[in-house]
Amino acid sequence: MKKTDPPVVVEQTIAAPISKVWKAITELDEMQAWFFEEVETFEPKVGFETQFSIEHEGKTYVHQWKLLEVEPEKRIVFDWQYEHCEGQGKVEWDLSASESGTEFKLTNSVVESFPDDDPAFTRESCEGGWQYLLERLNEYVTSIELTDLN
Repeated sequence: MKKTDPPVVVEQTIAAPISKVWKAITELDEMQAWFFEEVETFEPKVGFETQFSIEHEGKTYVHQWKLLEVEPEKRIVFDWQYEHCEGQGKVEWDLSASESGTEFKLTNSVVESFPDDDPAFTRESCEGGWQYLLERLNEYVTSIELTDLN
């Protein structure tokens, strides 16, 4: 993806309260269950940084995150880069309450262009990856009981 590309936007309605969705996207054990089990540390605090490796089609991608914004039960913004790789993204997760539960909007924009020669950085790969992960989040959050929040 290139800096000039429009952002990838994926939206999903999750039939669960914001508090439950927020817990799933900000607590390490919950994130490991649906997002990336390789994440070893996470704190929903501005300035928090972490990194973890993911193997994809025979290649290792070291994800590097830095939290830029955190507004509990409303919004998280990540700086998203990869070690030894050109490119920088910004990923925004916005939550709002609705009659159906929680409206989740993910916006992935490119701050610095990613390599053209790596299929992992195509728009199709990005869209497909985020759609898959938000489906996993939805399945995870709607499969756990509200009593599990305590």
